[in-house]
Amino acid sequence: MTILNLQPSSTVAIDLKATGVLSAFAHDRAFVASAPSLQLDVGEAGSLDVPVAVALPTASLQPQPDDLKAADRALIMRNLHGKEVLHSERFPTLNFSGRYRGDWETGVLAGDLNVRGRPVPLAFRVQAHRDGDGVTATAKWEGTLTELGIKPFKALLGAIRLKDWARLRLELSFDVAEASASR
Repeated sequence: MTILNLQPSSTVAIDLKATGVLSAFAHDRAFVASAPSLQLDVGEAGSLDVPVAVALPTASLQPQPDDLKAADRALIMRNLHGKEVLHSERFPTLNFSGRYRGDWETGVLAGDLNVRGRPVPLAFRVQAHRDGDGVTATAKWEGTLTELGIKPFKALLGAIRLKDWARLRLELSFDVAEASASR
């Protein structure tokens, strides 16, 4: 039996694009969080069919780049967590429940991401590499904010706004542990 333990260096990222007349002042934005704790029992060698369930606290999402002015960071965070976007007071986590199907190199992570209390079906293409006692994996999903149940943010009568586009990125590193099956 093989167990994968997610390393703390793993990240979840959300990429957004600015648009509008004053978009040069808004900039494209990414929000990054350390991936939540996760342990997967992937069974024996061969094809993988593994259930995956994680909860990411919305408070862990931080705007990038890191060198934002404190006032800009506070405004971005207030908008992100406000009722119009994630409504973090009512929905403090983004929950994903699904399955990874594939092998040690490629596969699909498909399931529902619960955003603002609503399940949204997503499928991530996964590329992975097993190297001795570790596995590294990257996964992406691209779609729209409205697919995620989020109205694209706008300010100054729409002169600054987000394009109705989003990319979710997973950059994951796992420790691999071989466990003997109990009889």
